[in-house]
Amino acid sequence: MAGPAAGADLRFEEEPGTSTWGTLGVHGLPAPALARLAAMDDLDGAAGRELLSVHTAAAAAELPAVLGRWRVAGTILRFAPRFPFRSGLGYRARFDGAAFDRLTGAAAGTTADLELYFEPAAEVSAVATRVEAVYPSADILPENLLRLYVWFSAPMRRRWIPDGIKLIDSSSGDVVELPFVEVPDGLWDPLARRLTLFFHPGRVKRGVGPRLALGPPLREGRRYRLEIDTTLRDAHGRALAAGHVKSFAVGPPDRRSPRPATWRLAVPKTQRDPLVVDFPEPLDHGLLLRLLEVEDAAGGRLAGEVVISLGETRWSFHPAAPWQPGSYRLRVAPTLEDPAGNTPERLFEEATRSDSDPRPPERARVDLPFEVVDQ
Repeated sequence: MAGPAAGADLRFEEEPGTSTWGTLGVHGLPAPALARLAAMDDLDGAAGRELLSVHTAAAAAELPAVLGRWRVAGTILRFAPRFPFRSGLGYRARFDGAAFDRLTGAAAGTTADLELYFEPAAEVSAVATRVEAVYPSADILPENLLRLYVWFSAPMRRRWIPDGIKLIDSSSGDVVELPFVEVPDGLWDPLARRLTLFFHPGRVKRGVGPRLALGPPLREGRRYRLEIDTTLRDAHGRALAAGHVKSFAVGPPDRRSPRPATWRLAVPKTQRDPLVVDFPEPLDHGLLLRLLEVEDAAGGRLAGEVVISLGETRWSFHPAAPWQPGSYRLRVAPTLEDPAGNTPERLFEEATRSDSDPRPPERARVDLPFEVVDQ
């Protein structure tokens, strides 16, 4: 913690069983100033974000802060995250003393900045870890499917787990041999809750050696089962609560690029409505979480929560702060893919550059503009 002033301090409340567990509190602030804060309409919004912000320790300051709620509780300015802080991640919290002075009418320089680095202690849940979902969620998947995502309810051990996950050809009952790229520690997200199963590209692409020798991992017209058993261990070494089976049929290969121009945008009608985008075909679940962004007219990135639904054909953006009337744009990264690895610029099976050009082609984002009108 840096620079406490007049007895003020910033604390992470980590006493189990208390009503404030897992929140941040600024203690020791003047009661009259806190009363003025409590009366503000936007304390749980722009003012709160300015006063007390929280980022993961590894995140740059310009990236969106942790979402949550701000309120004055008695003699404490408190921040409660929308989703609980996670063990294994460090966080950086900052209280802006200058903003506090300005918002409460105090003389400039009265209140010092406070900063706190904290990491929640590991807690073993009484609820055993289980598989929450497998994506793509559809029951019919393309023959040239590139990835499967397995989401777990809690962090897992970071390792490749081929013995605990099998792809079964339901028609024959045989285990499909070597369907996925084997990575020593597995392809995990930073929280170790999502495992990416990457189908071997050499077996997906036509005319490539591994496909010619072994054939494609999935074949059109057949049914398959992805079986996940309880031998998998979570971060605490516990076996999964139950096994999980994802059954699906295989349809024809998808060799069409996504076309953002065909997407339908439902513009927010009130300040709190989400921006809703509907796609004519499913897109890659993992990439949808991070490769679509909303920007204002000045190019500032909006913070908010993304929800993916309807079999990965709908993307909804719930802004952290109310929409303001004006111009916005949805920015689509050129690397966004459908489940078969096709991007808006190219098909997965196409070469990314010619032999005569040593440089990859320049890849530009696609902007989809929209307007939010005054309500």
